[in-house]
Amino acid sequence: MPATWQDRLVNATDEYEVVGLARDFVAQFSPVEIGKLPQPCRPGKIVDAKDVNEYAFVLVRHHCDDGQGADYAIHRLAAFFGGAAQRLAELTAVERPGADDTRQSA
Repeated sequence: MPATWQDRLVNATDEYEVVGLARDFVAQFSPVEIGKLPQPCRPGKIVDAKDVNEYAFVLVRHHCDDGQGADYAIHRLAAFFGGAAQRLAELTAVERPGADDTRQSA
């Protein structure tokens, strides 16, 4: 039984794996589906965690239901990229344990 995209994100062990999953996820959309998306919601190059986080933010904040069928694709993209951004945050927290411990009280 194949894992879902969300399962794959949960099991990702580093930033590079999450970025690779993001690229693979976008690749499953046809050019027609991408073409129906409003310009601000069309994915660009996904090179690193910053790209994943920025695209997740664009999708979540932009109301893209244009009545031409783009709403379903945007919902799928937003759900995936929201999960990807969350996983990246979790991985970053694990990579930098005790980051707040460097502050000293006066």
